[in-house]
Amino acid sequence: MDEPARLLDYVFRHAVLRDAAYDLQLPVDRARLHGLALKLIEQLHPDPLRDRLAAELAEHAQRSGDPALRESLLAYTWRAARFASAKHDPSALRWFDQAASLETDSARQAQALQLAADVMLTTGSARQAGQRLARAFELAVASGDVKLQASVVHKQAVAKFVLGELADAESLLNQALALARMSGESDVEAMSVTNMAGLQRIRGRREAAFELQKQALEMYRQAGNRRGESVALGNICVYLSDFGRAQEALDCAETAIQVALETDNRRTAGIVRGNVGMILTGLGRLAEAEESYAKALELHQAVCNRSYEGYDRCRYALVLLRRGDRQSAREQWRRGHEMTLAYGDASDREAELTAMRETCAQASVAFFVEPASTD
Repeated sequence: MDEPARLLDYVFRHAVLRDAAYDLQLPVDRARLHGLALKLIEQLHPDPLRDRLAAELAEHAQRSGDPALRESLLAYTWRAARFASAKHDPSALRWFDQAASLETDSARQAQALQLAADVMLTTGSARQAGQRLARAFELAVASGDVKLQASVVHKQAVAKFVLGELADAESLLNQALALARMSGESDVEAMSVTNMAGLQRIRGRREAAFELQKQALEMYRQAGNRRGESVALGNICVYLSDFGRAQEALDCAETAIQVALETDNRRTAGIVRGNVGMILTGLGRLAEAEESYAKALELHQAVCNRSYEGYDRCRYALVLLRRGDRQSAREQWRRGHEMTLAYGDASDREAELTAMRETCAQASVAFFVEPASTD
């Protein structure tokens, strides 16, 4: 091994001495060592194997300060972002933000900011997501890419929906639909119709919502979008339950979960599994409901879906309470209530509180709203 490689091995690989040795280097030497580290790692790992090392490689490229490594920095930043995102790792936010700051192309900047916003939406930070999406839309307009504009506007609508700003959400969904149809962006059109259905359901127009959701399902199927199909089927399951068609709802849910898992859409699988728990609870099949909620929580945790995890913990607590397990019910309620306060929306919190009041009354126990309450 040559001298630079031996030095590199000493500075970066020996855990006990690494930090002390690193601090002894002059800034110019540190920068040079980071450049050497990047080159050595690349030599030792073929390109197809670098995704799991992309974050480390991006760090070395950045700390080297070498303008010649700027393209490597940008490429590894994107790879680190996508690798973390695929594993539902919230650190993807950092890398997508960094990609947005490094990109010089307005469309690529907008894409990075939209993907950063996606991470925030799935971790319950809708307002901060909206700030990134506003900038993404400006960049998308500057790029002249109408498909990208449609996608960004749809995400803005989703953020408004999560925040409970329904009038703004509807206006943005109409805008997204117009842009999607203009540009032929069928996936965004189907997603916008899906969310329009959600708005109609919230407003009590369930028949209209059901028809819209069926339209969206057909659009996803025509486009061959299996992930979208799983979302639409999961929503149809809820509508069928609304209409008292419980067994049809359960059958539809199982199909939705199967399609979701086949396409690695664990987020949707977890949401639908939680809705299955709700339907089974309504049917009085509490042991099955408990099992369904437990599976839902595993999926929520796997994809960092904190808002739905909080909501389903609260619903799970109701089942446990009805089954007589007050201690476990209280623990699930405490954790779920804390999560909905941090990541949920106002309508979900009010629904959970109403359900808990009723269930506590039926079980003849004191209403435990606050996480620290006792019987």
